[in-house]
Amino acid sequence: MKKKENSDIYLKPDDAPAMKKALLDYLSSIKDEEISSLINTLENSEPEINSQGVLHIGNWIYDRQKNALINYLPPGGMAGYDFRAFLAKEKETWKVIDFHRVEVFRK
Repeated sequence: MKKKENSDIYLKPDDAPAMKKALLDYLSSIKDEEISSLINTLENSEPEINSQGVLHIGNWIYDRQKNALINYLPPGGMAGYDFRAFLAKEKETWKVIDFHRVEVFRK
């Protein structure tokens, strides 16, 4: 992993599956029905990079500047949660170092 001065992070090809594993490991440690549904969706998803170079793992989108995988409230939802898993790479191993459930209300 290389870091630029503006803190953008550049991923290597093997980072995406490792990030998925880190997220699954972390979510599996949380006992919550809503989190369980996130795990089910994530388990059946393969990491993909779209034409703009953005990493997607199922509904999760990687934000390079925040170094976080984010699962946004689906379009059309008036209220609910965004989930943000902040990651760090320690000795070649990705880990979730913080997790936020952000309440969202749309007008």
